[in-house]
Amino acid sequence: MRDTKIQTYGSSGKLLVADEHETREWRKIGVRKLMRATKLTQMAIYSILSSKGVRAQTMAIFRAAAESELERTRIGATASESPWNRTRPHRRRPLL
Repeated sequence: MRDTKIQTYGSSGKLLVADEHETREWRKIGVRKLMRATKLTQMAIYSILSSKGVRAQTMAIFRAAAESELERTRIGATASESPWNRTRPHRRRPLL
């Protein structure tokens, strides 16, 4: 039988945890946008947003991408200017 508490006793000295202010700001961006921007997995994103410990390199990658995403939204890029929301003009087909 496996003991599920093995990880509890391990050393967590190398893990970093984001503070509440940062996680609140990052949650506003959204998980899917953060996944696209950081190229990290969903599990890593949710670990960071739920204030669980992650490796320093993972946190550095996440912080850099999240801050650039926040800057993009602060500068004034609205949802209509986003490349994900662009629509093509509707063209009618000629009747035969």
